[in-house]
Amino acid sequence: MKRYVILLLIVVFYSCCQKEQPINSYTITIDYNQVKEELLSKYFALYKICPLETTDQNIIGEIKKIEMYNGNIYILDVINNCIFQHDTTGKYIRQLNRIGRGPDEYMRLTDMKVNKQGIFLVDYTQQSILQYDHNFNFIKKIRMDNCFPFEMQFAGDNLFVYSERTNTNNDYCFYEIDSTGNI
Repeated sequence: MKRYVILLLIVVFYSCCQKEQPINSYTITIDYNQVKEELLSKYFALYKICPLETTDQNIIGEIKKIEMYNGNIYILDVINNCIFQHDTTGKYIRQLNRIGRGPDEYMRLTDMKVNKQGIFLVDYTQQSILQYDHNFNFIKKIRMDNCFPFEMQFAGDNLFVYSERTNTNNDYCFYEIDSTGNI
């Protein structure tokens, strides 16, 4: 427990220290009650609008997270409980939809991260982190029996997982998972 408290303090301290804005940046405040329509060019010098290809197989219900990696766009859809993959032109590539209780399946996705190691998914219901390669081939499942993982973030090769309270553990916790899958 002491390790998790120290880790939480480090994360909070690091977050507090990162509040400074980078040089040549500024905050844009938009009053949504006053603005009806704005052009992106008013706020951004460089931007790209990428309409996503829509087919019967990839109708998005609700986007929770968008990650970009190596020329691909990964979308976590919490309504359909799946991951969609598109290229940067918006062309639909594939979908990860493996709902179930098998070793390569999940029940309820709550977060996603994509990096060079692959695609990491939080399965809240099965208390697990699942890892797939970039073609959605299953690699491994990391069980987190003492908590209900909810969100995650990478720091280097280590994964930090935020956990909800459980009946046996009344604290909200952070767990560190190293590159070998050890908690």
